[in-house]
Amino acid sequence: MTSFSPTYQPLQGRESVLSTFDTSLEAARQHVLLFDRDGYFYGLDRRLAAERIQVFLLGNALARMEIIVHDSDFIEKRCPRLVAALRRFAPRLSLRTTESGLKHFSKGFAVFDDKAVMRRPHFDHGQCYWDTDEHAIGAARDLMEQLREQSSAALQVPTGL
Repeated sequence: MTSFSPTYQPLQGRESVLSTFDTSLEAARQHVLLFDRDGYFYGLDRRLAAERIQVFLLGNALARMEIIVHDSDFIEKRCPRLVAALRRFAPRLSLRTTESGLKHFSKGFAVFDDKAVMRRPHFDHGQCYWDTDEHAIGAARDLMEQLREQSSAALQVPTGL
């Protein structure tokens, strides 16, 4: 009998989402791409998330993490550890906000080393899926490229250049 292993699995509840996000950050080695309404869903205000981001960036001098949000107020006001990391690791860690014409877009995601994606079908629902399908990962990566083109730097941080 052949067992079926789906390329995606639903994550049940916020604790499962945060645990999967933290574990994925810990496993990442090259790059992390994250798009969210404001960063709250992925718990960017938590000490553990900030620590994992710093360890990720310290573990590889070429590692990069890009965060794009519709609204950066939550991060700027409620995530002091992440803001400190943004200042310390710029430009390898960046925060961008989307242009006003994109505010209607409501699907979030996080891509880890092009090996997995956490997909969030709609900001107003708590559903999230872990997916290792290369097409889903590629679609999220392509979408991030489009979002990057229609966004701007949220925090002005010195880059040392």
